[in-house]
Amino acid sequence: MKEEAKDQGFELASIEPASILGEDFAEHARRVCLVIVIALIWIGFSPQQGVSQDKTGLHASQPVSEGLRDETATNPLANRLLLFPVKGVRPDEIQDSFSEERSGGRRHEAIDILAERSTPVVAVESGTVAKTYYSQQGGLSVYQYDPSGRYVYYYAHLDRYAPGLVEGKHIRQGDLIGYVGQTGNAETPHLHFAISLLGSDQRWWQGKAINPYPLLLRARS
Repeated sequence: MKEEAKDQGFELASIEPASILGEDFAEHARRVCLVIVIALIWIGFSPQQGVSQDKTGLHASQPVSEGLRDETATNPLANRLLLFPVKGVRPDEIQDSFSEERSGGRRHEAIDILAERSTPVVAVESGTVAKTYYSQQGGLSVYQYDPSGRYVYYYAHLDRYAPGLVEGKHIRQGDLIGYVGQTGNAETPHLHFAISLLGSDQRWWQGKAINPYPLLLRARS
């Protein structure tokens, strides 16, 4: 009996799967295994494109404010952090009057910051005093170059200048420029603040006007 069982076990073990399931199944199984092996090899040695895209697209995938994108595209100073020019006034107290019409068909191209007379006016950024000037419209005013010399900050209707303020003087952000006044054609005490992008000739009285409003809204006070 034992020998018979042994012989039967040997016979069962020696039976190949193909003899039970057929030659077609065995061939199909071999092809499936080959495909799996090739796929594993490809995954192991191919570049990790998904990881690379995640790394390079990290910032691009972040939501971007449409307003901020528009501001950056149209305002070359959008990345600068200015200091608010009038002491004691908050950025959220001003209004955008840049495009308002003025006499003679001209645009305002500046921001008016209302404040009491003699309120300190400070430099919004470091730079150099380009010109101290008096005109019928702007009254006592100061033109200041930015550090690059490509932009001019204009402070107008001043009551008086800061002591020692002269043309060519280097000033730092926050240094005293003068005091809010009502000189020129100002009907009430305020600071008329403007920014211009200069041409290659760097004429302080000429340039392309830039709206200061978005910059002042996020300026330090």
